[in-house]
Amino acid sequence: AKCGLQYEFRYVLGIKSPPSAAMIVGTGTHRGIEADLTAKKETGELLPTESVIDAAAEAVKAGWLGEAPELHGSEIDKGEAVVKGESIDMAARLAKLHHEQLAPEIVPVHLERPIRLELKRYPFDLVGYVDIQEPDAIRDTKTSARKPDADAAHNSLQLTIYALAAHTLDGKLPATVQFDHLVKNKVPVVVSSKSVRTAEHFQLLAPRLDAFDRLLKSGAFQPAA
Repeated sequence: AKCGLQYEFRYVLGIKSPPSAAMIVGTGTHRGIEADLTAKKETGELLPTESVIDAAAEAVKAGWLGEAPELHGSEIDKGEAVVKGESIDMAARLAKLHHEQLAPEIVPVHLERPIRLELKRYPFDLVGYVDIQEPDAIRDTKTSARKPDADAAHNSLQLTIYALAAHTLDGKLPATVQFDHLVKNKVPVVVSSKSVRTAEHFQLLAPRLDAFDRLLKSGAFQPAA
């Protein structure tokens, strides 16, 4: 839906692009959050702040040991060593922000829950991972360079699919779906947006699946505008 050519390169031709520094920051932040909420799920208590920071920082370092990230714009002038240090610092700050402002209110039931919705009408399934599932809510954490639109959760196809998966697997709709954006300002901030999903949203999903099916069959992958 974002870029047809990107999909073709990655999933049809198997051409993988190197990760960006921002992607590694996002992965590191999520590792810190996951460690924190896993502890809460298993023990009822969050990790100490330093443990959350360490988990995020170590994940960024591990990411840098893999395929070298592709630098962009001002990152090229700074150089890899500086960008790596900034990435470690940012992931640590974002994980700490989540630990202090969001994690205390979250009641985790599932973390990184794998989903697969079999679609009998199509030659593909819907596959993904639900970031955070609470007793009656779904939350997805994102790192972002800028403040998201106020209606980000309301317009999200991703959250619609996650709600459909919860309904299919658990037999009930979550009361709410929510994005928690960790915005990478000079002083990082949390911006949350909440919405609901109904059967009407699932009906609107069908035309999107039909269009994707036609795209796959035609092979006419188009670049983003």
